[in-house]
Amino acid sequence: MLCCPTPVLENAELVLKGGLLYLPSHIFGRDAPRLRCLRLSGWRISWPALTFNLTELRLEKGQPDPQATYEEFLSALRRFPALEVLSLSDIIPPLPPSATLDTSFGSAVTLSTLRYLTLRDDMLVCALTLKHLSVPLATEQTIECSPSEVFSRSIDLMFPWLDSRLDISSVNKLSILDTPSGVQFVAWDDPRHDDGDVPSAFPVSTPLIDLTIGKATAQEPVRALILTICGKLPLADLKALSVLADDTWEAQHWLDTFGDAKKVTQAQVGCGCAPSFCEALSKADPSHSINEDSLVGPEEAGLLFPHLRHLTLMCTSIENTLPEFLDCRHGLRRLALKIVQCDIDDETINGLRDTISDVQWDGKYGRFD
Repeated sequence: MLCCPTPVLENAELVLKGGLLYLPSHIFGRDAPRLRCLRLSGWRISWPALTFNLTELRLEKGQPDPQATYEEFLSALRRFPALEVLSLSDIIPPLPPSATLDTSFGSAVTLSTLRYLTLRDDMLVCALTLKHLSVPLATEQTIECSPSEVFSRSIDLMFPWLDSRLDISSVNKLSILDTPSGVQFVAWDDPRHDDGDVPSAFPVSTPLIDLTIGKATAQEPVRALILTICGKLPLADLKALSVLADDTWEAQHWLDTFGDAKKVTQAQVGCGCAPSFCEALSKADPSHSINEDSLVGPEEAGLLFPHLRHLTLMCTSIENTLPEFLDCRHGLRRLALKIVQCDIDDETINGLRDTISDVQWDGKYGRFD
């Protein structure tokens, strides 16, 4: 039946829940003139079989065909110049063992109408595929480098893609989320900024960057990965930051990573990295000096986030030293502090309220309260 002509078919979704089958080489008899949307899940793909005039292609939960070549994959994409949605999850054919980021597989594939791109694969596969795709700058791109071979791939492979996304933009909102499977970086260049917004209210507009780096046992610490990625991002105009990471940080890690982000007014910090963040707020780092055009005074030059006005601490342990840390920064006495699902005691809450005028607490004494 899958090999019969389907002249009126417009949308097709073929989900294989068990076993491993090859997509028939004559799928739909290669005669489906109205077919626009195709989703395949669980299949091994015969790339030459995909000859339709598609606007949406989603391939997921399959296994790359060991007999297929990367060139066949790119040739298939060239047959879909009208694509608006492209989602590929662990389905791209394996690269030659000698492949590097400098390897060329022919001219770029131009997808001038693409609006959404999702790639999930090995880091080098993602990097090379992005290199060989020519898409509009406005295309929403979600990239996830899966953990299977991340330990043997350098994060530097993703730098050309990062540079292309940030070439004419700055980052003013950044979310970093550490999950069991990977670390997600989402960055926006959103000119609409209200200092009264809560840090978690990030825009629903298309992000500049949506990159997830999968974890592997031999991978560098999460804090080192975050330092590397943030070192590539233009953070001079950063206004809102959210970092939820279970990795153990020291105060200096915050200063090294975000010491030059002097315009941050909102921050949301949670999990294992939060206690050191509170300590970092009270410290100065002389290595981050100001220049003549800086908006901060000399006394603020080495402080983390000298213009911070809204802070949310969540899902962490708040030590009774926090009021003392915050009291070291006179400017933080005007801080609006929100505490959500934290391990905390009454003494610390009272100490915070004596130090800061605006403290909102959810009334819970523990993360699992």
